[in-house]
Amino acid sequence: MARFPSICLRDPKSKISTFYDESFLVNVGLPAKSGVSGSMIIVIPNVMGICTWSPPLDPLGNSVRGVQFCQELVSVFNFHRYDNLKHAINKKDPRRHKYETKGLSIVNLLFSAASGDLATLRRHRLSGLDMSLPDYDGRTAMHLAAAEGHLDCVKFLLEQCNVPYDIKDRWGNTPLNEAKTFGRDQVVEFINEWAKKQLKKNDVNDKKDEDKIKPKISEDNSPLI
Repeated sequence: MARFPSICLRDPKSKISTFYDESFLVNVGLPAKSGVSGSMIIVIPNVMGICTWSPPLDPLGNSVRGVQFCQELVSVFNFHRYDNLKHAINKKDPRRHKYETKGLSIVNLLFSAASGDLATLRRHRLSGLDMSLPDYDGRTAMHLAAAEGHLDCVKFLLEQCNVPYDIKDRWGNTPLNEAKTFGRDQVVEFINEWAKKQLKKNDVNDKKDEDKIKPKISEDNSPLI
């Protein structure tokens, strides 16, 4: 049985590549040992060790199912050496408390909105993060973007992320109230126009629903079935 140096259990930089394919280090990024019997030993530093066994081998002599298991493992969990919680928040990290991870996501989202970092907001959206997540005071990215006058971020949150334009914080303030308070005239104008469009859209949808419910009447005023 292969034995790993103790440093490998702490730091996956240690290049344990007793694999028959160097691409494993890039695709999986975990210390591992593969044998032609179909066995594999994988080390997740500071978490655990895993042993798999599946005889079918690929042309390079590695267990087919073992490699597939490792690839799926790092696609779900934040175990790869170069994974980053800030830019890979769609992955799970069992080393973190779930509320700690959620709290970090909210902080990053709100800081991006407050600083006008549109590129980071786009990354948050692509990662599947709920763009309307509030902090303890009920303030959202829309509140902060409106308060700081970041019109491009406000447009992105409304047009691309479909966040509510009239969401209220714990004090009953909406993003529009924040923009007015800090004199963000362009943001105020845009939110007002957006609100008018939404109200008009809702009126049209309500009318369509009424038309569907309203029974059709024949020429002799009897309902048509």
